[in-house]
Amino acid sequence: MWQDWTGAGFPPGQFWHITLREYRVIMQGASARFDRERALVQYQAWLSGQLTAIATHSPGSYPAPEKIIDTGNGRRAAQSDDEIERMIRFMHTSTTGEIIQ
Repeated sequence: MWQDWTGAGFPPGQFWHITLREYRVIMQGASARFDRERALVQYQAWLSGQLTAIATHSPGSYPAPEKIIDTGNGRRAAQSDDEIERMIRFMHTSTTGEIIQ
């Protein structure tokens, strides 16, 4: 268990201060993170291969950078204070049944 803990990148000293249940939850989260990272690397490898094939065999149909690179311009605007307050009121009412005045 200690080898898995340190192999996942966690500080060795913290291992001795957690319960078995905490260990399981933390390691499940780490495993999910590694799965997401692996899937991303596989997707990037596939995309690189596809773009290389397009560039080699039909460079005219190579996509513009704006189509494949996310610049973050499509992000929605930050919520206003009123929107945040409405969302908090909604979440409170939906979980407790109480209406905040």
